[in-house]
Amino acid sequence: MMIQKIMLLVSRVSDHSALEALYQMVDKYEAVGKTLTIQHLSEECQNLMIKASPRLEKVIEKNIDDPRYHVMVKVNQMN
Repeated sequence: MMIQKIMLLVSRVSDHSALEALYQMVDKYEAVGKTLTIQHLSEECQNLMIKASPRLEKVIEKNIDDPRYHVMVKVNQMN
């Protein structure tokens, strides 16, 4: 079985359209007998993907070199 890798070292998965695109890619690769793995996602992106579709957990390759940035949750308002 051939394994294809997507490296997202300088990218973020941050919205529904990105999740849907990755989900469709996984389906298409599996349909032709190939395995797709996604590398270098931050922990927040990994959690977002797994929450949206637990099936995506199997394609996420966790690594010590994954980026470590945090998604901004709240912006402080200026007085």
